[in-house]
Amino acid sequence: MTRRLKFLDDEKTYLGNQLECEFGGERVFGVLADMEFILVATYKKDGTAPELVLYKKDNQLRPLPHKTAGGF
Repeated sequence: MTRRLKFLDDEKTYLGNQLECEFGGERVFGVLADMEFILVATYKKDGTAPELVLYKKDNQLRPLPHKTAGGF
């Protein structure tokens, strides 16, 4: 039995990226986040066979303070 969960709200804006594995292979990593959660998944390059790696939700997430002197 396959279970489907809805993580995203069509009315919100999210930050995301897709990263290829540096060790090769046909799987890639997808990273998606907003101010309340981060989601990391892996899937084949064509988007099939997804696997959830991490889903962390926290209503207390805050942005890191910016460094003003000697920053990045």
